[in-house]
Formats: sequence, C-alpha cells, structure tokens
Amino acid sequence: MSKNLFVFVVCGGLEHIDTLHFSLKALKKFSNNEIIVVTDSSRNEIPVNHETIIDFKTPSVYSHHQASIFLKISLHKLLPAKNNYCYLDSDVIAVSSEVDSVFNFFTEPITFSQDYSSIDEFSPFAVNCNCLEKFQVLNREYQKASELYEQTLMEEYQKVLEEITQATEENRSNMFKQLASLFRYYSGSEFYVLNDKYKLNKKTKQWLSSDGKLIEEKYSRNKFITDKTGFVWNEKGNTFLTKDGLLVTQLMCKHLRQQVKKTFNIEIPVNSWKHWNGGVFLFNEKSHSFMDFWYEATLKIFDNTEWKTRDQGTLAATTCNFGLQNQETLDINFNFIVDYHNKELKYEGNCTFQSHEKIHKPFFLHIFHHFGDKNWVVWQDVEKLLATAKKKET
Repeated sequence: MSKNLFVFVVCGGLEHIDTLHFSLKALKKFSNNEIIVVTDSSRNEIPVNHETIIDFKTPSVYSHHQASIFLKISLHKLLPAKNNYCYLDSDVIAVSSEVDSVFNFFTEPITFSQDYSSIDEFSPFAVNCNCLEKFQVLNREYQKASELYEQTLMEEYQKVLEEITQATEENRSNMFKQLASLFRYYSGSEFYVLNDKYKLNKKTKQWLSSDGKLIEEKYSRNKFITDKTGFVWNEKGNTFLTKDGLLVTQLMCKHLRQQVKKTFNIEIPVNSWKHWNGGVFLFNEKSHSFMDFWYEATLKIFDNTEWKTRDQGTLAATTCNFGLQNQETLDINFNFIVDYHNKELKYEGNCTFQSHEKIHKPFFLHIFHHFGDKNWVVWQDVEKLLATAKKKET
C-alpha cells in the first residue's frame, strides 16, 4: 500500500542544516505523515538530526549548491517506489494542520505551485545575461533622481495644488464671489483667471502660473527625472526606459527564454507566463519521465557558463517540453512565497497576508528572505505560532 511522505533535501553548510531543523520541527507539529531527509552527510558541517535519512554520496566535482540540486532532481531515483511524495525546500515552513491535505491535489504527471513572478521577471536570476547588474546601476540612478524630486519639488507642488484648491473653494464661499467667478469663466477669454497667481486653460483643463507656465510641466516628476538622468518616459508602458530601450523601474528580460531555445530547442512563447516554483511539488511513479528530463536538463547546464546554477530555469524548459504550461497548479496556500522585499504583499498579522486584495491564511510559508530574522514581525509570529502549536493528533 502506498504512503504519503514528505521529503526534504539538504547538504553543506551549518545555516542550511539549521534551516532544515527548524522546518522539520514545524512540520512535525502539524503533520501525521512520515518525513524523509535526503542528504550527502560527507558534505555536512553538522549532522542532520532526524529519524529517517537517505544518505547518498554525490559527485565530488560538484559544489555543495550543485550537490543539493543534484539530490533534489534525483529524488525519483533515490526514494522507495510506489509512494506519493511531497518535496519541500528547507525554507518552507508548515504553519497549519491543513498541510497533509496537499496530497489530495496531485495531478499527473507531477504537480507544482505557481511562482509569483513571470518567466521574464525571473530570467535575470536564471542566466548570466548581466541584466541584473545593469538594472541595479540604472535603478540606483532612478531612485536617486526620484528622491531628489521628493526633496526639492514634491512639497512645493503639493503646496501649489492646495493653494489652487483653497482659492477655488473661496470663490464658492458666497453667492457674490461665485457669480464673479462664473462671469470670469464664461467670458470670451481663453483662460479662466482664478487669482493673481493661477489661471486655467479652459480648453485643455490645465492650470498655469500667472506667467503662462504649465503647473504640471513645471513640477512634473517625469520631466524632472528625465532631465536629471536622460531616461525616456514611455507613456504606453507607464515606465522609464534608457535611450536604447532597457527598463529602469522593473527587472525583466527575455534571455532565459532565448537560452532555453538555444540549449534545449524548446520554446517558451509567453513572456508573462507564471512559471512553476520548485519549492513544493507532488510526485510519484507517474512523474518519472518528467523528472528524468528535468534531471538531464539540469545536469547539462551545470558546466554551461551562460546559465546560473539553479533548477528553476530547467524546470520551466521541462514544463514546456511536456506541454504542461496550463496544467492546474497547487493552491497558493501550499507554497505561499513570503518575499521580504515584495511591496505588494501586506502582512495582516497572525501569519495572514493580503495580496492583490485577497486575504491568505497559508498552510506553508516559503520564506527565502530573512529566514530567522527575529526583528521581522512575520518571523516573530511564526515562532509564536510554533511555540503554542500542539502536535496534531492521529
């Protein structure tokens, strides 16, 4: 009879094994299923403290990072057959008694969760295209100009807008002023004179100063940044570009899709595709063909300097090779990615989050930034939850 088992992979430095130990403790609080740890103990800085361990000697030519990936993509070769498995990255933390229900959502041949970024947003982190480094330089220049605008013109602009609003309200304060204002507005002039400082172009509805300069242009943030940096404002894309078309405020590129085509002759046609995240996935014997291809593809890029040492770019290639881009993925709550730097993610407290106006109470938190940061309220609440949680009864 097949069993449902969780599996972690770890090898190498102390920090990785400490992370695993924390996540193991959390999962044992909320799950009744067995847990397996796959490792290469010869590489480990400290022993893995767990009951069920599969110890496999990885090729000595691999770095610790490569060895960890090697073990992950070899799981279908290393684990006992005829079981259902849920792989978890070591920084995926159980925070709900619903974690065991993940096994109910397996879809052949393999089931992953969706990443929060698109394939082109992930691209600079998967291949050595230098777009990340270029973006960091350009974005620092943009941020510097943006901060300078806020320090010099934004406050003055807000003051001007308040003056216009107050003067408009004053002209409506009694019947006589309102009639005088209406008379000025409907006179034959091109402009409606608000007071001795401001006037309105009645046709374009734009405010001007008394000397005829457009208020919006004088205090325009986009124009200020353009003048300071030489960047070009793209109205259609609502963003800044360099003169040769590079994005300044959003990191993304097409080089991963190009590299997948070059290395594997596989097309990833949609630049906005939300590729799969390798942090949590379900697999069994029906997954072997998929995992064999992922295994071969990932080993192929280990020595290819055009690629970074990761498994997610090759996972995207494998997904498209099998035509699974539109396959149903795991619910977001089974791999809720908590990016410390994601400004669109609002923390509501009690391990609850708001994203795109939806409230999420995750079952697993995937914390890949600031894991263990005791000054971070999210981590503080994770520790409080685990300190008070009782072992789930069978």
